[in-house]
Amino acid sequence: MRRPRPAFIVTALSALVLVSVPIGVAVAGSGASPASVESLGSRAESTTTPQAAQPTLLAETAGIKRVMPTVEVQQPAPVRLMIPKLDVTADVDLVGVHSDGWVEIPEDVARVGWYKFGAAPGAATGSAVIVGHRDGFDLGAGALYRLSELAPGDVIEVEREDGSSISYAVTSREAIDKDALPSEELFSEKGDQRLTLISCIGYFDRDRGGYLQNIVVTATPIDESPRLPAGL
Repeated sequence: MRRPRPAFIVTALSALVLVSVPIGVAVAGSGASPASVESLGSRAESTTTPQAAQPTLLAETAGIKRVMPTVEVQQPAPVRLMIPKLDVTADVDLVGVHSDGWVEIPEDVARVGWYKFGAAPGAATGSAVIVGHRDGFDLGAGALYRLSELAPGDVIEVEREDGSSISYAVTSREAIDKDALPSEELFSEKGDQRLTLISCIGYFDRDRGGYLQNIVVTATPIDESPRLPAGL
């Protein structure tokens, strides 16, 4: 509820705490908010069993959600997100939780954040969550501005700090009202190995805190064995 105000995942009453600040400010001069996006495909299997590390919905005016961190995972951390169809290459920051319970997110809208207390890309099970801004006040379009253009079959690449990379194929794209976001499932460390990208979409309502929907893209590994650079 402090810091610059980039637009991301804010809801009017309750939603996902993926940010440490109130977001939901449209790009200056961007005109009308985008229309709601059709949902496509189906999510990879997961568990909805509550876990200590999962976010818990709270009724907050700013529409954010707290998480209870456990420990950082030991898999190599992601350092770069690439989405060829969207011409996106974005550096990945490791995001955790502030002392007051709010999850961090990169202030630079061109960067994205991996939730380091959840599953990592390449982990045997669970959802590796990467979050990013759609746009920001006086900052232009964010790294995930065009996330709603992805469809089942599109490729997402994640490069890790050890030089290896993992290719994912999109299995679903969903536009979800923020007060209905299934955060326990999206952040679950159980179930099929998958990548989950989350940003915001839909009508922008200043009186209700910003965008009213989240855009959620789920993808599963094309090759479950991370690829190392040539010569290693």
